[in-house]
Amino acid sequence: MFSRVAVTGGIGAGKSTITKHLQERGAFVIDYDEVSREIVAPGTDGLRRVVDLFGSEALNADGTMNRKWVSHEVFGRPDLRKRYESIIHPLIFADAEKQESDWIASLEGRCELSQGNGRSGHYCKPGSPHRIVIHEIPLLAETGIARWFDTVIDIEAPEEVRIQRLVESRNLNRAEARARIASQASEEQRRQIATYVINSDKPLQEVYDEVDRIYDKLCHLEG
Repeated sequence: MFSRVAVTGGIGAGKSTITKHLQERGAFVIDYDEVSREIVAPGTDGLRRVVDLFGSEALNADGTMNRKWVSHEVFGRPDLRKRYESIIHPLIFADAEKQESDWIASLEGRCELSQGNGRSGHYCKPGSPHRIVIHEIPLLAETGIARWFDTVIDIEAPEEVRIQRLVESRNLNRAEARARIASQASEEQRRQIATYVINSDKPLQEVYDEVDRIYDKLCHLEG
């Protein structure tokens, strides 16, 4: 049976490193950051609605969405952020659901649809790839959709480590990085919805080993 897993964590915690490793192990990954860019690509209904909300300043000269400008506009303005997210989030969820449905359909011939314990699922032949679908969701705690997933993996790192990562990888200054972290759910809020918590502030192979133990357990449960 396939398993739906959410990987979450605050900005700079190391989610993408973990999901890339899980993808290499055979999981199917849906990256919500990538989806969020696709649903506002030029010509999409998502971009049209964003422009309706913010005006033409939300666009770059080439017609793409000016994500940095939009982020700056909604930062510290909860009402405007809520209106923006009411446009973006349903589109992201719908796209992710379609990707997952397409993935399930691709399992035909390798998996059989079964009913058991009130839950339907795809039971795959031993050795079949991609029995686990990973949803990489930065704002899982904020959106209130943790109940949609069989397992939630929360990736953590100390705040100072996250700040340094953001300074190095996203060209933010320390104050900007700290503000971005403060604008998201707290560590405690993410832990409350987590099945597993992984600290990424250690040698990468140790992190991978911990992730592999969880992945192997999920494969055993779903095999």
